[in-house]
Amino acid sequence: MQVYNELFSLENEAIPITIRKYFYEKGYTAFFPHWHKKIEILYITGGSMQIICNNEIFQAYKGDIVFVNPDDVHSAQCNFEDAEYVCIIIDADIFISNKLDICDKTILQLHNSSYKIKSLIEDDSYLLSIIKKVLDENKTQDSKRLMLIKSNLYQFLIYCICNHIRTESYQANKDNENYVVTELLKYIQTNYSAQITSKDMAEICGYTPSYFCRYFKNFVGKTPVEYLNTIRIKKAHEMLCNTNKTITEIALAVGYTSLNYFSRQFRNLFDCSPKDMRKQNIH
Repeated sequence: MQVYNELFSLENEAIPITIRKYFYEKGYTAFFPHWHKKIEILYITGGSMQIICNNEIFQAYKGDIVFVNPDDVHSAQCNFEDAEYVCIIIDADIFISNKLDICDKTILQLHNSSYKIKSLIEDDSYLLSIIKKVLDENKTQDSKRLMLIKSNLYQFLIYCICNHIRTESYQANKDNENYVVTELLKYIQTNYSAQITSKDMAEICGYTPSYFCRYFKNFVGKTPVEYLNTIRIKKAHEMLCNTNKTITEIALAVGYTSLNYFSRQFRNLFDCSPKDMRKQNIH
């Protein structure tokens, strides 16, 4: 059977969490094999269904929680009885800040499959209480609803990381190194304005700083700092040509606190100063 990458269209792009309820009769397929980058939580509220997650097959019953890690291929079939469940889809970006603190790094390691949560979580009253809070909060129209849901789901993830990590080691190895670094490149392209160091990048990937720098340069052709500077300077070039922001404002916007360092990096890439580049593009 074909396995596909499911691309979610969030109900509201400003709210990176989707909560939906489903019911399927006995004999029906709840969903065919697929994978995605989102974190998915299934809370079985009635009946049971067979879950296949990667190479693991199990029956999930009322009260069970199924945790689908990013990139896990998963499917579900109602073989023996009707099934009812709540599906919570989480975009991990909701928990990532521009400052990239230790909490962000932990979530990123989960998002990048450096470690994984157990697929089936049974008899955990604490996690069930959190899910019930999330469902209650989702029913309200309170302006603080998203903050409360986000807070509770953050507790849910941290508790899972502390208590329900799979026993197998999912630290990056030679089979998934390219994938981990590719995901890091995507992160840099989105968060280039943050104060990211080579050490931060190494920790995100789960590598030692020295190994990470060697591997990154072999993979990308630049050191981590060179790559980050290239992304920043290209963004700065776009802003110089398309906005009226001052050079200082642009330097700060792309992550530089030193105007001299910014100008030096700009000249290295474009062989002219930011001031000269702006003059060339004045019509």
